[in-house]
Amino acid sequence: MKKLPLRLRPAWRTYVLNIGCSLAFLALALYVGLDTWSSPVVQETVVYWLNGLALLAAGPALYWRYSHLYVLEDGRVTSRKGIFSVSTTTVMLRDVRSVNMTQSLIGRIFDVGTLTFNTAAADEPDVLFDDIYTPRTVMQLAQRCIASPGKTSTD
Repeated sequence: MKKLPLRLRPAWRTYVLNIGCSLAFLALALYVGLDTWSSPVVQETVVYWLNGLALLAAGPALYWRYSHLYVLEDGRVTSRKGIFSVSTTTVMLRDVRSVNMTQSLIGRIFDVGTLTFNTAAADEPDVLFDDIYTPRTVMQLAQRCIASPGKTSTD
């Protein structure tokens, strides 16, 4: 069983397409760099462009992964977003009325989903845990924390 405090980031499995494209561009750059079919200037230019495309493919995935942090603690749930400009949302677990999970078909295959924590104060979700790994386990842990505050084992 997972321990509290639980610190989560978006799952790598969400970025399979980005990472796959990035690796394909890098492999193509390596092939072009080792091939002797044209002049060194053309090879160098093509390799630079392919490396740039690899960075463009991986960039959004890296940003999303490291700009989001989700924390489930004994008495509260926190979502932090951003790198340079940071936005933090914290809700006390005693105020949470419902915890909902959403998974697409691909999310079910890769065991990735989104949790929403709702309070009575707002119509829209107060805290979102986007694209986390094993959302069902995290949801059960959160529901257990809500049902018995202060009595959840951290072992």
